Amino acid sequence: MDLSKYYAEICSHPMMSRDEEFDAFMELQDEGLSKKERLKIENKIINANLRFVFKQSKRYSKNDPDLFEELIAAGNEGLLVGLHKFKPAKGVRFLSYAGWWITQRMLKEMSRMRIVALPIWKQQLCARIQRFTENREVEVTFAELKEEFPTVPEKDLRELSQTKYLTYYLDDM
Repeated sequence: MDLSKYYAEICSHPMMSRDEEFDAFMELQDEGLSKKERLKIENKIINANLRFVFKQSKRYSKNDPDLFEELIAAGNEGLLVGLHKFKPAKGVRFLSYAGWWITQRMLKEMSRMRIVALPIWKQQLCARIQRFTENREVEVTFAELKEEFPTVPEKDLRELSQTKYLTYYLDDM
């Protein structure tokens, strides 16, 4: 799959406002709706939210192209599950609800592939450490890291300063 073409295609669909979203779901609840009309409304809702799936896939895959495509597929499944289980009367946005299903499907796919990802807070801290240490003439000492990140526990700082990858395949460990 050419991801740049896919991204351009999903960006061509406009996002839905809260009111448009609510109206679309209220239409879906109409019993007299034909199957073709129902599919058209569902496709509009799905297409408006595919960018979120793409963004979440990118977040979890850390630019591993093989994993990225698998996570997009899993996230799209989660989006469909969220679409069919969503109740607009609860007063929340669709993506707030469907986001949980999307994430669950992605995590399930990662576990199926036997992949372990660092928790998000560790990923963010690792990225900050990597930004701090890159482009230095001399290797950064642990004391300098402790000084730069005083609130981070020493154990976590030591572990993350040696981390190069944010996603690990269990078979490689």
